[in-house]
Amino acid sequence: MEPRSIAHFDLVSLLGEGGMGVVYRARDRVLEREVALKLIRPERAGDSEARQRFLREARAAAVLTHPGIALVYEAGEAASADPGDPAPLYIAEELVEGETLSEALRHGRLGVEEVVRVGALAAEALAEAHARGIVHRDIKPSNLMRTRDGRVKILDFGVAKQLVWAADLDSDEADMVTWSRTAAGLLVGTPAYMAPEQVAGEAVDPRADV
Repeated sequence: MEPRSIAHFDLVSLLGEGGMGVVYRARDRVLEREVALKLIRPERAGDSEARQRFLREARAAAVLTHPGIALVYEAGEAASADPGDPAPLYIAEELVEGETLSEALRHGRLGVEEVVRVGALAAEALAEAHARGIVHRDIKPSNLMRTRDGRVKILDFGVAKQLVWAADLDSDEADMVTWSRTAAGLLVGTPAYMAPEQVAGEAVDPRADV
């Protein structure tokens, strides 16, 4: 049976599902606004690595305030309905009204001018993420939303990687650039949209998004 509420959020309707989580349209009872509420899948809630990845998504997206990136409002751990079950994790994000590019493409191809416009807006938002040391790693039509007023929003930083800039490391490591670790043998992202080095499990940098 699906939950009807999590923490101070009332679930309204299902918006989508992925390998890590389920996203609902929800009502924030405290701030009295609608949000997109992502919940970790119940079968993944007891997996410590999955929980860490889920929270990394919130932290990665939370530092980004660009208008082309869906805002993260908060993340947390809700009380479990059963004391024996792992506490469910949630991420409350900006509810973006519109349609994804994958939905738009079901009606036919986009015109050249629209492709260029969408591409330029997405590239501008990605440049902001890259400047802050974050690589999305899953740019694809279903993660690009065209809003009702014509803007473009990047969604879902669930498999993003955080870059540690050389300037932030200890002095004896000043020439190093380190990426957050992914579990050994775990391929993350969508293969059809991956850069070759990502498919091969090699280190990635902002060029993988481009």
